[in-house]
Amino acid sequence: MAARMESFNAKVNEIVYLPAGSPDSAMVEILVRIETGSFPVRLGPAAFLKEHGLIVREGDSVHITGFAVTGIDGDLFVATEISKDATHLTLRDSRGRSAWGDGQR
Repeated sequence: MAARMESFNAKVNEIVYLPAGSPDSAMVEILVRIETGSFPVRLGPAAFLKEHGLIVREGDSVHITGFAVTGIDGDLFVATEISKDATHLTLRDSRGRSAWGDGQR
């Protein structure tokens, strides 16, 4: 993957659970706001976030590292790492491979 990695601080405006086979396998996206606007950030499966103690709520401040992609549904930022308070979680490697090991992206 030749995507350019970026890092930024943001405020969480909304949390979206994309449909999946079960609530725990639902992919979590957050809508974040930075100085220049709002955009969606793909995190990972709800169960993976929960297992690693990452609880994100509307209004939270987060630090995100990842890369931008353009898809059928428009522009999206894919997080490789997210930090909130003292919790830091690696979601994907620099090539975009998921840390939860099932190949989802």
